[in-house]
Amino acid sequence: MRATATVEGRGLLRRTQRAIGRFRRDEGGAMIALGIILMVLMLLIGGMAIDLMRTENTRVRLQNTLDRAILAATDLDQTLSPEAVVEDYFDKAGLLEYLETVNVRQGFNFREVSATVRADVPTMFLKMLDMPTLPAPAAGTAEEVISDIEITLVLDVSNSMNSNSRLANLKIAARAFVDTVLSSPQAQDKISISLVMYTGQVHVGAPLINYYNVTGTHTFGMCVNFPEASFSVRAFNPSDPLPRADFFDPWYTSQSPTMRYCPSHPSQAIMPFQSNPTVLKNRITALIADGNTSIDIGMKWGVHLLDPSFRPVLTQLINTGQVPAAFAGRPFSYGQENTAKFIVLMSDGENTDEYIIRSPYNTGLSNVYWNSSQSRVSVYHSSRSGSNKYWWPRNSTWNAGPDGPSVQMTWPEVWNRFSVRWVATNLFATPLSQSATTWRNTFLGATGPATKDARTASICAAAKQANITIFAIAFEAPPVGQTTLLNCASSPSHYFSVNGLDIATAFRAIARQINQLRLTQ
Repeated sequence: MRATATVEGRGLLRRTQRAIGRFRRDEGGAMIALGIILMVLMLLIGGMAIDLMRTENTRVRLQNTLDRAILAATDLDQTLSPEAVVEDYFDKAGLLEYLETVNVRQGFNFREVSATVRADVPTMFLKMLDMPTLPAPAAGTAEEVISDIEITLVLDVSNSMNSNSRLANLKIAARAFVDTVLSSPQAQDKISISLVMYTGQVHVGAPLINYYNVTGTHTFGMCVNFPEASFSVRAFNPSDPLPRADFFDPWYTSQSPTMRYCPSHPSQAIMPFQSNPTVLKNRITALIADGNTSIDIGMKWGVHLLDPSFRPVLTQLINTGQVPAAFAGRPFSYGQENTAKFIVLMSDGENTDEYIIRSPYNTGLSNVYWNSSQSRVSVYHSSRSGSNKYWWPRNSTWNAGPDGPSVQMTWPEVWNRFSVRWVATNLFATPLSQSATTWRNTFLGATGPATKDARTASICAAAKQANITIFAIAFEAPPVGQTTLLNCASSPSHYFSVNGLDIATAFRAIARQINQLRLTQ
């Protein structure tokens, strides 16, 4: 019995071994098992991607809402509490339940708002791996800091601004700009606005002109001529000689000047470094328009008022009560921390001829005589034969002497009292039977638009090299003027071409950019 059991046991063992061997050698169904494993893995990975995508979409939505909310809350002009603003944004977005914290830090010239949010997004597939939710956190900080800002508005008030309600529309836009930029007492302590109005020249005004080394043989008018080389540099030393520009009427034929090339209306004078909105807006409201267009001279003054070389002049203006004491030490040095310099250049035209009185008719004694007691003028012509060399225009006769008790006028006195066309016609062309146009061109010279365009490009380039941000507004300007302004702007995005009331939109957009908030995280 024992032998039989042993044999049977051995047989069973051999059969088991053969079965195991056959099983090991049998490869049927191997790929099915592998395919099932791979399919499960693919489904799991795909499910993970779906869960992650849903979580990321939620996070992006939270972050976008958070960014908008804290930017609005940081606005120093915001009347609601920063916390209420942030909560309102999330409430309207249906996300209020995810808002965790809102922190506010502020001082007299800044506000910082930070917030955090978190959503736990339920998973569809990862819960099989014991991950029922995925976190979707978002955080951000925004601040508005009223930095020390210097702004110069360089405004075209040439004669063409009287057309199509341009001057009226400019006044609306510029006043709104002032209100936007100087919207709070804190801003008024940190932000200065200067006004430079230009026609064919710039009316410097008193007392500003008194702080320059103005040279010349007359005191008529308050315009100066910058040296040609100065248009390629920002700095200008106020102690350097600065020739006073001629004071004359090159356009009208009336005896007395009607419109002078150097503007003389008080509203057209430079107003440096002000922060009182009422003072600035009153000046803007009073603006009148006349004369030619010299974008180059307007920009030269605009840049000069932002350059540190203007600081000694500004100090004197502060000492005499012309400028708020808060602006002591300005203009700031280029690159000084937490400071910024801006120019807003506006024109409805293009550079036109810049007229001057030619030498020798711009200085010294003339051959014109003035009888002040009887308001009579006469002129001496040495080229006339005989003894009657004095022409009396009041009765068109030649005489042996001046018309009554008279004094010999200087040439600047002549141009201050009489228009160039009237002098050319009545004192020279008529008595000598010559061309009035020829005599006008004898007296008048001009710098052409091409030269002035080059000057404009030079001073704009010099300003941009110092990181002065230039916004340029072409207000119903012709193509050449548009090109000049576009090239002057800091970038194409700093250039605006507008018509009609859209000028207000341009000024408003610029003001918002100057006041723009910035996300810090």
